[in-house]
Amino acid sequence: MLKTIYNQKNLDFSQSFFKSDSDAPIFWQSGIKPIILGPGDLAVAHTCDEMVDFNEVLMAAEIYSFILEMVKG
Repeated sequence: MLKTIYNQKNLDFSQSFFKSDSDAPIFWQSGIKPIILGPGDLAVAHTCDEMVDFNEVLMAAEIYSFILEMVKG
């Protein structure tokens, strides 16, 4: 689903491991396969220089909207 959305938006799709703490392992153990997807740069998250480019926020909102539309059918 994400590859389809990224192709439609002409975005590069790449997967990687999330190199930080999250609740994802708890969900995974419960049989839910989580996806961590969002704007910003993990390298500056929770630092005094933390910021997120607003265009990334807008693109993330569009991706979330596409996901909801695809799930809704």
